[in-house]
Amino acid sequence: MGWDVVEIGLKHDLPVNDPFATAKEIAKRMEQNIRLVYMKRYEYDIENNVVSEAKDFEWIELGKFEANNSGIYL
Repeated sequence: MGWDVVEIGLKHDLPVNDPFATAKEIAKRMEQNIRLVYMKRYEYDIENNVVSEAKDFEWIELGKFEANNSGIYL
């Protein structure tokens, strides 16, 4: 799920200002488990004060919202 939710005159009640609250509400409404993640693309080297591209592809989990016991996540 991308985070491109924009209100364009729609009468919805999704909490678009909070991605965690939105994911929780969507999981509940769709009855699907959701993991909120981001891709680690950059690393900060404290010793050299340098930001560089990460060496390994890695997904970092920010939150998990469970609506059923299937073990399958969106």
